[in-house]
Amino acid sequence: MKKILSLLLSLCMVLSLSYCGTSSPKQEAQKEQPQSSQAEQSKDSQENQAQQETPSSKTSLTIGDEAVSGDCAIVIDSLRFGKNTDGNKVVVVNYTYKNNNEEKTQSALSSTMIKVFQDGVELENAIISEGINGDNHFKDLRPGKSIDNCEQGFVLTSETSPLEIEFSSVSAMFTEDPVLITADLPQE
Repeated sequence: MKKILSLLLSLCMVLSLSYCGTSSPKQEAQKEQPQSSQAEQSKDSQENQAQQETPSSKTSLTIGDEAVSGDCAIVIDSLRFGKNTDGNKVVVVNYTYKNNNEEKTQSALSSTMIKVFQDGVELENAIISEGINGDNHFKDLRPGKSIDNCEQGFVLTSETSPLEIEFSSVSAMFTEDPVLITADLPQE
């Protein structure tokens, strides 16, 4: 329980720090350009929102493909079923994490953002009491190193709908689209 609490607190700290002082290239360009009409701004805003809500189809991968974002990469190695502490069925995502940062030591926990969707709705993170290898997710890695058997669980909303797994690096989540990995549910 302490690990989970520290995980959540660490994630909150990383996200709040990443918001401080960050401006995207689009924001910088908008500062330099003269003001355009409200209609053009509204149209641009709607297009940007649509792009942010749906990952680019160019980045759609499948299980076993390397997904690279910012200063890290993952490979989804497998999916399996499990149960959370409330007895609900969950899908456990097993992946290999690689630290591509040239200078910093970092962990999968501090540098990745993984979300899983079913039927277009994000799944809730699962707290699994046994049968999950969560320790590798916490281990720091030196630049260029990889670690396998990182696992995260997500509470299923359907036992038939396929999964969409979104991956992004914390360092690039405001400047790059997330990488989309599509997968069917594992066989029982």
